[in-house]
Formats: sequence, structure tokens, C-alpha cells
Amino acid sequence: MSGTKTDRTKEALRSMTQKSAAWLFGIDARTMRTAAWKDAPRNKDGKTYNAQALVVWRREVEAEAAGTDPLSAGGDSPALERFRNARADREELELSVRREQLVNVDEFLAWWDAEVVTSIRKKLERLARKYDQAAVDLVTSGLEQAGKAVSQRFGG
Repeated sequence: MSGTKTDRTKEALRSMTQKSAAWLFGIDARTMRTAAWKDAPRNKDGKTYNAQALVVWRREVEAEAAGTDPLSAGGDSPALERFRNARADREELELSVRREQLVNVDEFLAWWDAEVVTSIRKKLERLARKYDQAAVDLVTSGLEQAGKAVSQRFGG
């Protein structure tokens, strides 16, 4: 091989193996085969990498991932950290609502009274006409206990 040491180094960097490219980024060679690296630019031979093109590509990927969101940017300000935590809490709450893991307690109790309790009362009236009042009182007592349990659990 002729030329200066610098020329030889440049030539080697223009045709890096996967293992060498992985070393350059401080990752395992197997990581280069993952989805995150599948679009990494390769040389025409499909096997080697140009270090310069690879570094430019990786910087673009990282810049795109960070975006323009100031929360993704570095910084250790206590105010920024509180803001990040508040935003994360809000996002978690909104996600829970979207997944219907949370319910509005007032809406639930209004629905409970309008749909469930009203229906039960109508059925109790029919039960009273068909059977004696003791049967109605027994069912009513059980329903009142259930209603109290629901109110304590969801309404306070």
C-alpha cells in the first residue's frame, strides 16, 4: 500500500467492516443488524461502511429523535426537571383516560342512580305486589349496603 499514513487511514475509514463500524459507535456488532441501524448507509458492496457517511447519518438520526422539543434537550435545571415530571404525569393521566382506566366519579354515580337504582326500584315494586314486604325489605337492605359500598369506594 502506498501513500502517507493519513491516506491509508482515510482509505480504511472509507471501507469499514461492520465490526469496525460498531466499535466506532461503542456498540456491539450485532446491534448494527437491529432495526435502529438498518438504514445506516453502506458502501456499494453492501458489506462495508464509510465512516464519514455513517457519522453524518447517525447525527441526523439522533437530531431527528431529539426534534425541537426542549424537553428532549439536555439540561439540569430544577425548574425544567419539575416541568418534565409534570408533563409526564399529565401524559400518563391522559393515556389512562383514553384507555378508559379512569372514570369520572360524579358521572359514574349519576349513571348508577339513573340506570341501576331506578331499574332495581321498579323491580322491587313488582316484587312487593307478587310477594310479601319481608322479601322486598331483604332485597332493599342488600341493595342499600351495596350502594353504600359503591359510594364509599367511588364517591366518598
